[in-house]
Amino acid sequence: MAFAAAALVLVGLARTEQLWWSQPGRFPQAPVVVLGSSLMLHAFPEQGPAKWPIDDRRNYVRFAVNSMDEQQTLDLLDLVTKRPTEMVLVEINPIAFDFAFERQTQEAWASWVLAPFNELRRFSIQTRRGLKIVVGAFGGTGAPIQQMMATAPPDQPFRIETDVLAKAYPLSLRSPREAPRLRRIIAKAREAGIEIVFVVPPRSASAESYMGKEAGVEAQKHFAALAQDFGVRLFQPAFAWPDRFFNDQAHLNRAGALRFQEELADWWRQRQ
Repeated sequence: MAFAAAALVLVGLARTEQLWWSQPGRFPQAPVVVLGSSLMLHAFPEQGPAKWPIDDRRNYVRFAVNSMDEQQTLDLLDLVTKRPTEMVLVEINPIAFDFAFERQTQEAWASWVLAPFNELRRFSIQTRRGLKIVVGAFGGTGAPIQQMMATAPPDQPFRIETDVLAKAYPLSLRSPREAPRLRRIIAKAREAGIEIVFVVPPRSASAESYMGKEAGVEAQKHFAALAQDFGVRLFQPAFAWPDRFFNDQAHLNRAGALRFQEELADWWRQRQ
């Protein structure tokens, strides 16, 4: 039954992509697309003429999924690069590391007795989760697309919770699990004249203090190596920013978003 369910999910994904193609009006288009987790929701307004001071003022649209994982990142990247666009800015986090709690969960599931069942269960859960996002975004009710294009919530006084830090860190740096698929997507995008850029969101000074400066340096080296390996540009500001730019350990407030956009603008001009 589990294998049959997985097969049905895969068929559903194929049909979803067909439905997306048949309803182009449901999916906002722009020359620049931003993909990422809730970190990108806080770093970028949802859409419109570029609100950071980029020279050519090209329009963009931003899609952000809370707790975005690697599969969702690749699913959306694959879909948006099949539409007319010029550049896609992709948050690197989902394809570059696991948080501490994710690694612990994977280790718990790695029991040799349950390994075959758990692998199938993991695949089924992730596929259904990805399907839910894709169906809503590209041909379903439209609710998920509204969530992905939501406006960032109001600023909150900076708050850092030790238990949250303990669940997140240390980061477990890794290469993308679906590296061959990512390479294919990037290659096809390049053939279509679409540039893909990996983006590294900053973290608060408190988060860096908790994980250690050396860990931050290693993470930066890891991100740079991934970008080089996949042949894409990398926008990587300083790993840690003062806490005054954040709502919590990693989500930027309005001042932080403005600084992020200004640094992106500087990088943009230098790359010309």
